[in-house]
Amino acid sequence: MKKLVISAMTLGLLLAAPAAMAAPDDHNHNRGHGAGQARSENAQMHVRGANQGQRNMPRERNAHMNQAQQNYGQQRSTFVHERNSIRAANRARAGAIQATQRANFSTRRANQATMRANFATFRANERSSQRYHWNNYQRPTGWYAHRWSYGERLPSAYYGSNYWIGDYVSFGLMAPPSGLVWVRDDNDALLINRYTGEIIRVEYDVFY
Repeated sequence: MKKLVISAMTLGLLLAAPAAMAAPDDHNHNRGHGAGQARSENAQMHVRGANQGQRNMPRERNAHMNQAQQNYGQQRSTFVHERNSIRAANRARAGAIQATQRANFSTRRANQATMRANFATFRANERSSQRYHWNNYQRPTGWYAHRWSYGERLPSAYYGSNYWIGDYVSFGLMAPPSGLVWVRDDNDALLINRYTGEIIRVEYDVFY
């Protein structure tokens, strides 16, 4: 009988041991399941954050692009305004210069017309009543003998300042009007337009 009881107790202990050993495993399983669930939630949160960041990136990129376009538009507007202002100023300046040139040209033409009208009273070809000895005439380059008369144009080499007759009174010549000057051509004295070389009057044989 005593052996039977001991056997029963031993059998009971053997049956209880697997249950006791299984209990810690269940606890560890539950703890591992909780940790895995936490990791899964963290991963999901990370994924959601990444997805949210990716969704925000196009908006930020669009905002930067819009700002860049706005800055470009402002800079271009400023550039166009400054360019147009410069062009307008240049056109105005060019117009003023052209207007001044036209006015000056008109004034010169009017003055020339007045001078021609005034010079008409001096036009003549005459022989001097008296002859004078005055230095030796240095012929200009290209000089040729010619009997000049009023209305003709003297070559520019013929009426340089070294050919002007400053002391015209000493040679019986009239005072030249403004814009005219007496010049010597060999033995003759010519009253010419100092700007154009047009001969207004000729006094032949003034010099010898």
